[in-house]
Amino acid sequence: MAAIGALYTTLQDIVKRTDPNDTIAKVAELQDKVNPIVQDMAWREGNLATGHQVTARTSLPSLTYRKFNSGIVASKSTTEQYVETCAMLTGLSRVDTDLAKLNGNEAAYRRDEDIAFTKAFNIEMANGFFYSTTTGTPEKYQGLAPRLNVTSGNVAASQIIKADATASGADQTSIWLIGWSPNTVYGIYPKGQRAGLQMETDLPKQLVTDANGNQYTAWVTKWVWNLGLCVEDWRYVVRICNIDTSAWKEDLSAGADLVMRMYDAVAAIFEMLTVQPVFYMNRACFSMFNKQLAKKGTVNLLEWLDRGGQRVAHFLGIPIRIVDAITSTEAVVV
Repeated sequence: MAAIGALYTTLQDIVKRTDPNDTIAKVAELQDKVNPIVQDMAWREGNLATGHQVTARTSLPSLTYRKFNSGIVASKSTTEQYVETCAMLTGLSRVDTDLAKLNGNEAAYRRDEDIAFTKAFNIEMANGFFYSTTTGTPEKYQGLAPRLNVTSGNVAASQIIKADATASGADQTSIWLIGWSPNTVYGIYPKGQRAGLQMETDLPKQLVTDANGNQYTAWVTKWVWNLGLCVEDWRYVVRICNIDTSAWKEDLSAGADLVMRMYDAVAAIFEMLTVQPVFYMNRACFSMFNKQLAKKGTVNLLEWLDRGGQRVAHFLGIPIRIVDAITSTEAVVV
């Protein structure tokens, strides 16, 4: 199987191609190390200043078996358009200039603070990817869970797999299978803007105000990440939901059979040839998945393969990523 990101352009590829500044490239590389989603996602520049307009085909033309001396019924395909919006995720770092001097290396101290901000951005990005919603918060972008949160009247209902028919309470979790590509599911950034997390470090010393209204000089770093999520083809997103974490058992005597539902998820992806499929789950779910494999006597279904110098777990040849942003406090999907 091709390496993750080998089939399409990743965020780091785009950043390195569009900006020769080495500082920005290092930020992108750091993001890769701490955020598994960034490693996997395909990215595209949006066709709008605020996001990306998608034209999706909703039906194919009808065909006619023609008889002699009879005509052909004219037909056409149908399409619909919708807009995926981007959000402006921002941050402002302020480091007291005198505090930085106490550490003997102002630049190193600022870099340490920069790493903290990078981690914060990655945590927020991962959380937003799954749970962000524009309902009530239009400044955000639409994540996956709000799109696949009900089965009734949902165009993507066929991509929702309920793991436990008796699930109850707000202690549910989900496993996601995403088929990444620039034509199916991908990250977006606004037209004419730069991709990825941007840091502006060449700002001069500034007078800033503390909580009491008093001023002091500080080094200021501005952070901006303009990003969104585009689901162009629902057939490449699968949610295994209603995994009741208070009911699951290692011996499968109760709760969800994670292995069987992951088989179902693989079958729900339309085709695997032109996408990079990846499973996402949290640590507790990955632990239970492994225990159920052991109880079934099928531990051989889990392989640990090298992916870009990292040992990554694979199920049926599909990499599994542990994402702490996936909670175990989800509501039951009905």
